[in-house]
Formats: sequence, C-alpha cells, structure tokens
Amino acid sequence: MCGSVRWSHPLSTLIKSILRYRQQAIVLHLLVDEIAMRITSLLFTTWQLPAESSIKLALSRLNSCNEHFAVKVIFYNVSQYMDRVSWIPNRHYSGRYSFLKLILSEILPNDVEKILQVIALDTDALLMDDIAQLWSFFSKMTNLQAIGLVENLSDWYLFNASVQERSVWPAWGRGFNSGVILLDLAKLRSIVIKDHQWIVQKLPCEWNFQLGFQSQQDLCSVEISRLKQQEDSTIGKVSEYDDNDDGCGKIRHARWIVYRTLLYVRPYNFTTSPKHVVLTTQFSVDRLMHFDALLQYWSGPVSAAVYISDSELSLLTQFFDDTLANRTNVALHAVYKEGTHYPINYLRNVALNNSNDASFVFLADVDFIPRPGLYPMLCEKLETTDLLNKKAFVVPAFEYVGSHVPSVPHTKNALLAELNARRMQIFRRDLWIQGHAATDYDRWMRTDQEYSVLWRSDYEPYVVVRRSRLPPYDQRFVGFGWNKVSHAMSLNAAGYEFVVLPDAFLVHQPHLPSLEMARYRLLAMYRKCLKALKGEFVRDLIREQKRSRMSNFPADSYQPTVVPF
Repeated sequence: MCGSVRWSHPLSTLIKSILRYRQQAIVLHLLVDEIAMRITSLLFTTWQLPAESSIKLALSRLNSCNEHFAVKVIFYNVSQYMDRVSWIPNRHYSGRYSFLKLILSEILPNDVEKILQVIALDTDALLMDDIAQLWSFFSKMTNLQAIGLVENLSDWYLFNASVQERSVWPAWGRGFNSGVILLDLAKLRSIVIKDHQWIVQKLPCEWNFQLGFQSQQDLCSVEISRLKQQEDSTIGKVSEYDDNDDGCGKIRHARWIVYRTLLYVRPYNFTTSPKHVVLTTQFSVDRLMHFDALLQYWSGPVSAAVYISDSELSLLTQFFDDTLANRTNVALHAVYKEGTHYPINYLRNVALNNSNDASFVFLADVDFIPRPGLYPMLCEKLETTDLLNKKAFVVPAFEYVGSHVPSVPHTKNALLAELNARRMQIFRRDLWIQGHAATDYDRWMRTDQEYSVLWRSDYEPYVVVRRSRLPPYDQRFVGFGWNKVSHAMSLNAAGYEFVVLPDAFLVHQPHLPSLEMARYRLLAMYRKCLKALKGEFVRDLIREQKRSRMSNFPADSYQPTVVPF
C-alpha cells in the first residue's frame, strides 16, 4: 500500500529487497493512489526486470497480464476505497492508507482471477531473505487459522494503570504488529470475525523485526543477518555496443539506454494554477550547491531531475530534509547512473514531463540564478498571455567577469550599472557569442518593452513557454554540445515566436568545466561524433517538418524553415 509521494521512495527499497532474494516467479499487488501509480509504474518500466515484467493497471482491473512473465505487477487505484477507512481515528505516521489492510479481501480479485492467499507488507519494511520462506507458513496454518502475524516487540498495548489519559486499542497480550501479515483470503471471505484468537497464526519474530524506538528487541533473540552489500541483481543492464564503423556507435546508442527513474524522492505538495510557471532543470550531485543557490532566488515551484547513484540518493534526501524542510513546492526526481555519458536531455525531459501539469514552464539550467522576484514577475506577465499563442519568452543570460559572483543584481538598472562598469557581460560573449546573440542585447539594454527576435543557427536561449504540446528535448544529445540548441531549433520548426522579456534576466554561477566538456575539448572523436549527431538531427527535423506540412499543403508550397548549422 502506497499513498502520496512520501512513501514511493521507501516502496522502491522494499521491492528491491523482495526481488533481491526471491528464487521464483512472483506477483506484486500494489495498492496506490494516482501519484504513486505514476511514480511506481515508471520505476518498473525503467528497471527492465529479467524476463520482462507484466504491468497491469487495475483502475477497475481492466487490462490483461501475460502469465508467462516471471514478475507480474498489478496496480490497484484505491481512491474509491478510502471512504471505507478514512473515518478510523489515526495519528500514526503511516496515515490512513495502512487501514486498507482491513478490506484487502474486497479490494483484491474474488472473481475469475480469484486471489486465495496474499502477504501484506508495510511500505517501510525490508526483506532480508527469500519471501517464499515466509509464504511457506501458509502450509503450516491449521484449518482454523487465517491470519499470520508477528507479536509486537513494544509494550504499547500492555495495560499501564499509571498512565491515566492514554488510550489504546484493545489487544491480546502484547498485540500483533501489522507490518507483515499472511492473509488466507479464501477463509477470511467465508467467516465472521468476532473474538476468536485461534484465527491468528503467530509467526516467528524474525519475519517482522521491529526497529521502532519503543521496541524491546531482546524479546526477539534471533541473530539478525547482515544485508549483503552487492549490486541489485534484478536490474537489467543495457548492452553497450558499437555497430557503426565511424566510431560513434557508443554515443549514438546512448539515447536508447533505459535509465532507472524514481519520481518525487522528497515530499511535494503543490497544485499549479493556470498562470503558474514551474522552473524545470537537471543536475548531478557535484552541482548540488548551485541548485541550492538557485532555490534561494526562485520562490516558485520547481521540477528537477538529478543524475545520481543509489548511495548518493540517501545523502541527497537527507540534505534536502535539513535545508528544505518547510518547502514543499520542489519536486526532485532521481535518475540512476548508467552508461558512459551524462544523459542531459533525458534528465530535462524527466523534469519537464513531471512538472505537475503546469501551464507554463521555465526551461533553465541549474548553474543560473534568476533575478530576485522573477517568479511573481513572470506570473503577472502570464496573467495577460493567451494560452493559445505559441510564444517562447526569452530570459536574457549574463555572467560576471572573473570567477567571483558578489551578488545577483536586484533590478535591471543595477545590472546595467554592472555592465557599464564591465564587471558583468553577456553570457559566453567571449566563448560562444552565437549561443545568445539573437536575443539582441543592445536593444534589451535600451528598452522597457518586450520584442520579438528571429531564430538563428546555434541559438540556445532560456525560455518560459506553454507546457502543452511543447516539443521534447532530443535525447540523442548526451554529454556536451547542442543539447539546448537542438531544442530551440525544434521550437522554431514548430512555429514558436521568440519574445524577449525586458526586465527578466539570469546570472551564471561559475564552476569548473564538467567531465563532458573536458571530453569535448580534448577528444577529436568526441567532436566528430557530435558533428555527426548534428547532421542526423537536422536531417530528421527537416523530414518531420516536411511530413507535417505535406499533410496540409500541396507539395510545391513547402519551404523548410530550418537553417542547417
């Protein structure tokens, strides 16, 4: 049972532990709400379990499963059942979803696909042995027993006359912990439970060793085996191969890697309005402090994808638990490391696709700080923006001269003063002027009105754009080079108008060159392969544009708008 963003990360750990030790085919029944369904279904898709996995969405148990697959995953949308249990008084950290265990016999199928027995596990449990050994206790149940439970290790349910105001539910002795339950649904569906202790089979305590602060672990004297520190053997690896004699096979095939992806690894609770704008970005752990600095200046919602290892994720979530405890409008999505190159456009698409149905998105890089107050300024601007217009609002980018950033100017006038004093300049003016030259900075410095600019080759502005029907980033571009340029070209090909905002701006945070940039600068083959990818992208874009136009116009009326590099 998993409800809300909060429990999706622990759920992934539980499932890993189950799959790590299992020795046989398994069926996983996941009781989820809509957001947990979205998170977990993507997780299973990107895990690529051995022998494939069959995923069934049981919003009303509609789709069919392939019985021949080793792992079967069935989702149940429990929203329709919450009224049955939400009335129960509860102050437990697990919330009301834990009470769904009381009606599992109704939620799980009792028709053609009748489920007779099931093991129910809490989301924060961790398996340390083959779950089939736990399943074997079904065969040890008597004809009268229908529930298998482990006794509580805490004294919570023991009567204490000295505690006058404490109210607990009645229990037999120490009571039982429901973190691990064996349920014989066939028996439970045919009996009326009143006060029959014989219905419970007491399981050995090692099958639910409770680590709560009130647990008396000496009551379970079994030796607890250590977790084996080894790679998760259930996660499939994508073969890397080179079948192209130009030497670019590895980078060309990187776009097809399926990266394990876990959405919303920290609490997120923000509902966008029609005029809200969500900042989307991506980063790796070495850019964490840049992300933290960005959040100090951007008060609005954020959707960010982080490229990370399993061990780094726990450190990252702890960092944000400490620094962002009171901020719930920052959605963080984990993409686990795989392959050789940094999948920058895959990360951007993860952040973009999970921007919580925002009407507008601000496509930014993590090493840029927005001017103070940019979020409310953009929201006010978007109040008067026609949602049907295909406009990409350009936010000009600047940088300080040298490696030190004393502070981000609070106003355009303050920025102009820094430019006049030559302490600041147009971003990458000396290294890559064509990347932002089309913005027409001379005009921007003189005007207080927005203005349109024409797209040019190699243009890569930072833009605010309507989320609906926005072209995705092209995932063939990994590592350094042309990852944003290709997207701006796609916007131009799709008919977007580039409109420069007169008072908005970003300031770059300096940093050491990335590994991918170093590869580009040092390796001739890297540059050769990037050039090949450019050509393939432009070819594909022109073909797609031609197909689109040919469906609406005569062949002799077609004139491509894409300008090759």
